[in-house]
Amino acid sequence: MDAFTDGFTFDFGFDGGMMTGSEILDRNLRALSKYSSAAVERIASAPLTTEVEWVESEEDRPGLVLYETPSVVADPFGLGEAPERVQRVLASRRRPVTEAERLADSVDVIETGGVCVLGFGAGYHCEALAERMGDLGAIVCFEPDVSLLRAVFERVDHSAWIEKTNFVLLTDPDDGAAITAGISGIEAILSLGVKIVEHPASRARLGDLSSRFGEKFAGAMKSMRTSVMTTLVRSQASLRNMVMNADYYASSAGIESLSSAGYGRPAIVVSAGPSLSRNVHLLKDPAVREHAVIIAVQTMLKPLLRMGIRPHFVCALDYHEISRRFYEGLTAGDVEGVTLVVEPKANPAILESYPGKILCVQEPLLDQLLGPELAGQKWPLKPGATVAHLCAYLARHLGCDPLILVGQDLGFTDGQYYASGAAIHDVWACELGPMRTLEMFEWERIVRSRSMLRRATDHFGRSIYTDEQMATYLTQFEVDFAADAARGLRVIDATEGGVRKAHTQVMTLAEALDRYANGEAVDLGEAPAGRDRASVASLVASRLEWVAEQADEVERCSRRAGEILAAMNRPGVSAAEVDRLIDDVYAVRDEVRVHEPAYGLVQFINQAGALRRFRADRTIDLDKTLDDRARQVKQIERDITNVEWTGDAAAELGGLLRDAACAVRGERPRRTDDPVPMEAGGGRTRVAALLMYDDAYNGLGLPRKPMCAGEPALRRTVRRLLDADGLDEIIVATGAPEAVRGLLGPVLDDPRVVIEGVDGERLRRRVRAVGRARLMSPDAWRGSLGGLTCYDESLDPAIAGEVLRDRGMDAAVLVGADWVLVDPALVGAVVARHREQPDTVKLSLTQAAPGLAGLLLDTETFEKLGDAMDRAANFASVGGVLSYIPVAPQGDPIAKAFCVPVEPAVRDAGRRFIPDTSDGAALVEGLIRSLDKASADRVAAASGGPAGMPRHLELELCTGRLAGGLF
Repeated sequence: MDAFTDGFTFDFGFDGGMMTGSEILDRNLRALSKYSSAAVERIASAPLTTEVEWVESEEDRPGLVLYETPSVVADPFGLGEAPERVQRVLASRRRPVTEAERLADSVDVIETGGVCVLGFGAGYHCEALAERMGDLGAIVCFEPDVSLLRAVFERVDHSAWIEKTNFVLLTDPDDGAAITAGISGIEAILSLGVKIVEHPASRARLGDLSSRFGEKFAGAMKSMRTSVMTTLVRSQASLRNMVMNADYYASSAGIESLSSAGYGRPAIVVSAGPSLSRNVHLLKDPAVREHAVIIAVQTMLKPLLRMGIRPHFVCALDYHEISRRFYEGLTAGDVEGVTLVVEPKANPAILESYPGKILCVQEPLLDQLLGPELAGQKWPLKPGATVAHLCAYLARHLGCDPLILVGQDLGFTDGQYYASGAAIHDVWACELGPMRTLEMFEWERIVRSRSMLRRATDHFGRSIYTDEQMATYLTQFEVDFAADAARGLRVIDATEGGVRKAHTQVMTLAEALDRYANGEAVDLGEAPAGRDRASVASLVASRLEWVAEQADEVERCSRRAGEILAAMNRPGVSAAEVDRLIDDVYAVRDEVRVHEPAYGLVQFINQAGALRRFRADRTIDLDKTLDDRARQVKQIERDITNVEWTGDAAAELGGLLRDAACAVRGERPRRTDDPVPMEAGGGRTRVAALLMYDDAYNGLGLPRKPMCAGEPALRRTVRRLLDADGLDEIIVATGAPEAVRGLLGPVLDDPRVVIEGVDGERLRRRVRAVGRARLMSPDAWRGSLGGLTCYDESLDPAIAGEVLRDRGMDAAVLVGADWVLVDPALVGAVVARHREQPDTVKLSLTQAAPGLAGLLLDTETFEKLGDAMDRAANFASVGGVLSYIPVAPQGDPIAKAFCVPVEPAVRDAGRRFIPDTSDGAALVEGLIRSLDKASADRVAAASGGPAGMPRHLELELCTGRLAGGLF
């Protein structure tokens, strides 16, 4: 740093030492470099200033006066007089330290984790804050005058307090990447809360720069909080996914062989933004794949393949089981030459569904869990906030340059969320109709997050909507792109839409391809093959069970430590007894830490507990009012809570590892969103199937057709439900109990079948009113007028709640009285999903076509809907629960864990499988004949036994055994 200083010498009376200005500057900049490297570079190269005056004060620090010359001076008389300089006293001439301490005292350092200071001045107020917070706080200071900063850092040695606290100095109000990079590493502290503190003497000097910085800083903080909350919320889901993928990780090769394989060649990262439709056709040219590496996010794999575009790589890291849909129907031939690069924390459905070659990125937690022999040696990639980040990091790992972005909108271009043809459009297709268009789904997907929407600027300078989540992704990209630029690497934004991205060069995709995709051909070599997964499955399962036993020991030690700590806080306990108990706690601590890797995995699960521990530690350490005994009591209370959380996390880990071992052995599905099921007995909820029967009108409000294929439709439906697992009763609620008794006939011999008499006239009015609305979209399971669903067709929620309460039922599966093709397996699945967590899963459903599955609601929800209906409230229906409601936006239920996945054929049939119209009756009766014949042929071939309608209609649909070539 000496090269940037003038070598002046200053005498500091307060410490009796002599240091040159260059030496002081060097010490300060070295201290700053930990969090403020960009500011250090600007300060070191800043010009010297003569606009500052140091003033001897009554205290041991000098005051500081800044002289500013107005940039524009009116001189109407042409006198040529020199403009008068403005004096700004940045640190008091008399008592600068007292002034600074008074400002610092305005901050409650216990309640506030971080302070954002606007204006550095002489730095004394930042020093005073640092003295109060130490390394348990963070100070982010904005000061744009780098010449002033240089003058201060040449005169005053601030290095000591800068080194002992978390101090970030920022000088550019518009550089969001620098702000994000500066707060990296201190997110936990800042997540406790940040207070804005203006340096009064700098307020006028900074002017609107403070507002500009504040906007960028607020964006960075929102992104940081989103990231922290995502980490906390997803830590358990991440670990569950990882352990469920343990055998895939052990058997798959890593990405080490890809290092520099595409050196110097351009990489095209294809994301799913709405603007992709403007230029994706250019990738159809075979020469593009020959001269550039194409890397796609998983949502775009099927759309690209349909267009004849075969990417070299597809990347995945998504947590949710919905990702399975992105690979539906693909074969090994479809993805030949396309390698999946996946983070092991991705949902197991991805690895199970992908039919091609898979490479895994290194995951240190799995390396610990499996050990080096099973895990192998895999190379890491920088963790990505999104799959698009993972694609970009893979491109840099390949050595590719430039990085060409397409479809990376990070905003809602033209009011759309996804690119045309995205896989989610296939998921929505079953709901489209006169009342529901694709454009409506797109817009609803945007405004479901209405509270998080914000305006941004697109690359044409126009206003565009984005949201907090995508703003977080943009922030991470801009940090990455800034680092690329510093290394001389190029990023081309060829998205042709979406938000403006700093540190990129904007051009069209055609221009980018013409300029960069014309050199030597890409030769990535053959992707490495891994081990046979079946050959390692047994070893992986045994290892998981061994670590589960370790987790049991961690739980035992934690419970024991809690008992000892509680004894330490008993009234009247002697100091000698406390000392002995402390030794016992230390012994337990040493014992628990031996159990690796289980202990480390417990700490990963318990990240929320770790944050609580940090908050408690910080409060205790900063509270200067506590005496020794009070401090000890608080520390013991903190430790009791900590070991309780640790024990709970260890118990969860043990159950998870045993579940995963069973899944690896093929003894259970690789579900990643289910907790350990409740034990049967006292905790088991009582669930019924509920059919509401009006003898005059069916679910569409049309005259009822009581017969189907020569048998009462109601009887066929109940017989199907008797095959479903988990139902305690099958309740038929009706205003015509005697007529229903005759229709049910022999099925009434089963004690689970119950008839409940209800107000038939009220039920009929509700059925007719809903039926008229459902006639607008009868083939879609939801989305008619008012958002009504097929489940609303035979439901009066007030009657339902009363019946279920009288029968002692906790929940019920809604099924239409003439749903003769209802699938017992799907009914059992929605019941099982509810019973996993009955206190929180009050709703369970599928996306099956109307007539094939039921929807579960708990009794309390039925009663609430009934109360709302009686008050004539809007959306007092199942549709009101499942639809987008502008006044109460929520995430789409089909992406939630309570939505049981079904096969595409069941979801996408696009037909109504209910014999309540002439066409519907013909369709259903034809299916029954076809299915009965197929079942009879199969049973006869196997054993010559009796035939019957197959229980798993879902499987029949998927194998295409349907009359009339329905699919």
